[in-house]
Amino acid sequence: MKMKRYKYILLSCLLAAFFVSCEVEFSPNAEWKEMPVVYCVLDQDDDTTFVRVQRCYLGSGNQYEYATIYDSINYREGDIQVKILGWPSLRSAGQVLSVDPSATAPVKDWVCDYMEIEKSDGAFNATKQPVYFCPTKNQFDTNLVYQLLVIDTRSGDTIARATTALLGNPNTNREFITKPSNNSKFQFQGNTGMCELQWFTLPRARKYQPVVRFYYKDFILTPNGHGNDTTIIRHSIDIEYGTKSPAVNEVTQCNRSIDEQTYLSTLRTHLQNDTVHKIIIDTVDIYLRCCSEELSNYIYSHETSSSINQNRVNYTNVEGGLGIFASRRTHMYVRRITPPNGDSDYKKKIHKLGVNLW
Repeated sequence: MKMKRYKYILLSCLLAAFFVSCEVEFSPNAEWKEMPVVYCVLDQDDDTTFVRVQRCYLGSGNQYEYATIYDSINYREGDIQVKILGWPSLRSAGQVLSVDPSATAPVKDWVCDYMEIEKSDGAFNATKQPVYFCPTKNQFDTNLVYQLLVIDTRSGDTIARATTALLGNPNTNREFITKPSNNSKFQFQGNTGMCELQWFTLPRARKYQPVVRFYYKDFILTPNGHGNDTTIIRHSIDIEYGTKSPAVNEVTQCNRSIDEQTYLSTLRTHLQNDTVHKIIIDTVDIYLRCCSEELSNYIYSHETSSSINQNRVNYTNVEGGLGIFASRRTHMYVRRITPPNGDSDYKKKIHKLGVNLW
């Protein structure tokens, strides 16, 4: 199970977002009031879905002191129940899905389990933090609409709810990423230093981020008295490019140029102080990570603005609380070969990084 990797990726993103979203625009001396803060991002390619639920508050006194008290920001085990429901849907304009009002019962129903994980030091309470999770491998259906419920177990009341739909699937009759094609190589062209990336958009995906994963092997020789023992260790480096946000209501083709300068400078940053001999692997994986309209809006509302006016409304789609319940896809990729010839421009430029690449 990939639980450990996912929970740290998810938690690192969600806790960072929480620090921003707890800005209080009300009187700090108001009567104490509890509000749930919910973070969950669905990915149909994940084997486990994680939900972070905590609370923010208004009350008299020092807000920083409240943040260091476990019970101030966390629900204890058994205080709440977290459920994810899959409902029949209606398709409206474009690819938008909504819950079918005639549905009387969900098609799918998950009750999340409780666990605690370690949290690093910081302004907020740094003891173990609660997370809710449920196995969802191969269980999501892109034709359903998903609802997240946070239920107070003492009263039985639903204290927070949110709804989202999964991103759609690529057309199985064609390549998802069309350039570079399966018959061409991943390489940067001529003086422009660009590699053209072209793909078909997915239903309900609003923001895309291309990522090129570069592979190499450490080649280590260790004397053993009779010669050398050879150890080969495989590594990868992710080169991230900027985002693109096409229209969400239709499936069309998108283009983006992957520039050579970003590619080489990222490799240089990771490899320049490494003296171990290396072997280049003659393939790269091109990932196309994407997210829904809700997550795109949430990310935008928490980005630093370049404007003099820094005020921006914090986006949330959680009824009765704050946070985000949205969808994304992070595992879709194609594998492309690179020019294998050691005399190719591609290989020469990597050799010129000043690292020991064989």
